[in-house]
Amino acid sequence: MWGELLSEENWPVIEQKVNQKLRKISIDSEYNKEEIERSKRDNDDGQPTTTEDGIGEDVHQHDDAAFYDHSRTEDATAAIRFFLSTIPDEHFATEEDVANGYAKATKDKNGNPIMVPNYFNLLGFKHFLSMKVVSNKLLLACKECKTAKQLNELLQSLMDSDPILYRIAKTYNAYYDDQIKKHKSGKNRISIRGEEIAENKYIQHEDDNGVYYTWADSEGEDTNRRIEEAVTMVNTAKEAFVTQLFNYVSCQRLDFIQVVLSEMLDEEGEVIDDKHTAKIQSSDSDYASTILPRQWFVLFRNGLNGIFRVSKSGEIKLTDYGEKQISKASDTLKAIYDHFTRAKSKYTKGNRQLDRLNEDDFREIENDFVQALNTFGINISVEALNFWLREDFSGDSTELTTQ
Repeated sequence: MWGELLSEENWPVIEQKVNQKLRKISIDSEYNKEEIERSKRDNDDGQPTTTEDGIGEDVHQHDDAAFYDHSRTEDATAAIRFFLSTIPDEHFATEEDVANGYAKATKDKNGNPIMVPNYFNLLGFKHFLSMKVVSNKLLLACKECKTAKQLNELLQSLMDSDPILYRIAKTYNAYYDDQIKKHKSGKNRISIRGEEIAENKYIQHEDDNGVYYTWADSEGEDTNRRIEEAVTMVNTAKEAFVTQLFNYVSCQRLDFIQVVLSEMLDEEGEVIDDKHTAKIQSSDSDYASTILPRQWFVLFRNGLNGIFRVSKSGEIKLTDYGEKQISKASDTLKAIYDHFTRAKSKYTKGNRQLDRLNEDDFREIENDFVQALNTFGINISVEALNFWLREDFSGDSTELTTQ
């Protein structure tokens, strides 16, 4: 085994991979250092060797193939690997399951869905899904999340639509809620230089920057004196799990930066020699235009929004709920389209007629539009839509409602 790895044929490949890994953690191998120094000594100016077009021969060091030609799932922590590998292969109990005796009801006394295993192994135990299946489902639904809070909220909104996401959401929410140590009243427990402060001695506040604390007087009234050294006490193990799962989800999407050079033109439209304009853009735009429609279709088909249900045999069936939702979403999109393209058309919602030129009405129409798209698996938020509108009309002084 070691003989094959160290052979003249295989070792250069192994060495390259090892050096790439070392550079990822800011460690240069002695071999690389020697190569750079040798290159400098070979030149009179003491600089690394360059090619005829001025590109340094060390350019390969900036081609970090280990970064993008590598599965991030391999870097998941042991805790995340174990968690994603222990999700049972099951489905939400249906009336058919109840009739066949597989479940006593579709919901328990607390209103939570009852789960029915799809398979049992030879010993009669539950069958668990592979980490790959669970991971793909999780990343497809949640890869756009920017914070742990956003991930938790999204999982909560999706948990009733898919058994896999239901299991993940319940566990993640439990850890998320318990990562901060609290008193029975719900107030965060705090300490100063390692010593816990009694609950009646401080007041908890929250603003746009997060939670902060002030001292309370002997009667429990707020003194408005901020406790600068206060440290919120946390359950480190649960906080670590919340952080690790979020990092696992958020690091899966790579976004490369492209620099596009264009020839500069004069006032008459003629090309100016040796003059160029540079535009920096994310490769995410090209990625989105080709990949996202396919992902939206998969999201729509796989039942993450409850439109379809996958039977035990793998057959995809349209649910009664899904049929109603598709009809409602289609009518909504048609009504909005007519309102924006026909001068006299009104958007009617219930007994009210909404006008897109009215700020409050526009926000309500916008919410209906986004919800209708979400029904069809197009995973977009109001914030994302507003961002796109402002990007598309950058430099336009018109109001967002008019845009």
